[in-house]
Amino acid sequence: MNFEISPEIYPPEKEKANKETIWEHYFARKIAFLILPFFLKLKISANQVSILSIITGIVGAILIAVGNFWQILLGAILLQIWLILDKTDGFIARYRKSISSFGKFLEELNGAVIAALFFSSIGFAASKFPGFPISLQKIPSIYFVIFGISTSFFVIFRQLIFNYFDAVFSKEEKTKSQTLFGEGFISIFYKTILKFSGIYSLAQPILILAIIFNFLGLYILFYFFLQFLIMLSNIIFLSLKASKL
Repeated sequence: MNFEISPEIYPPEKEKANKETIWEHYFARKIAFLILPFFLKLKISANQVSILSIITGIVGAILIAVGNFWQILLGAILLQIWLILDKTDGFIARYRKSISSFGKFLEELNGAVIAALFFSSIGFAASKFPGFPISLQKIPSIYFVIFGISTSFFVIFRQLIFNYFDAVFSKEEKTKSQTLFGEGFISIFYKTILKFSGIYSLAQPILILAIIFNFLGLYILFYFFLQFLIMLSNIIFLSLKASKL
């Protein structure tokens, strides 16, 4: 089968949004498109790929949380595969024109489950292998677990606030996704943060580097403070935005 990345398979609005998360756009999307013919030939449905993606992500997170060095590394690789599969299911659905409400539910469930597990599992891993700098090894291991779980909470809560805002003010022209953050400094700042903060972005490859070069403790601390600041900024910004509507 010969394929081209057509607007039907990869809509321009999705391409524009995914460019803000770099790793998803330039890595996962390209690999997903390469393996798309394989799934189509096997007649595997988009929903089956979604379920496979969820299972892969959960197994990866478990390996990171409870494994030794090599199992943690394998878990991080499985999370890369999760991200690729997460892109593939959408390609299949759009190619076959089989988009369904259940498929959309699986997509949201997939993101929510991994958002809950991603940083939490890294917190458990960092509690065993805090790594560089040496001063982090003096921190009680339970703290890294708390940092990891809290970071996942920040990610989920931020998204819940955003979804609630969207549900309440979705009819307002000013709240549409393309105009919500405008085109000025706030927009540039927000898009820059997205490139580093989320589970679809550079947090993925940086995790592999953190495992290989032994700085998991520093990694989870960095994302703990980053996600907290992003969550707080989101709440303040959306509250101010809502007060003016």
